[in-house]
Amino acid sequence: MADYEENEQQMDCALDLMRRLPPQSVEENLVTLLEVLPELTEDLLAAVDQPLKVRQDAHSGKEYLV
Repeated sequence: MADYEENEQQMDCALDLMRRLPPQSVEENLVTLLEVLPELTEDLLAAVDQPLKVRQDAHSGKEYLV
């Protein structure tokens, strides 16, 4: 039970930190948090919105979202 409560507190703190950091650096900050708290990887990736990126297909030249 203590592990669950500790993970829950870590998750709350991580999300609070992400809210306070600049949104322009969300990907870099998320990667850093995942390195520090690998046990929360699934939860953090599900909870933190990441910006979409546009890529271009090498063969057709069409753009797509990543």
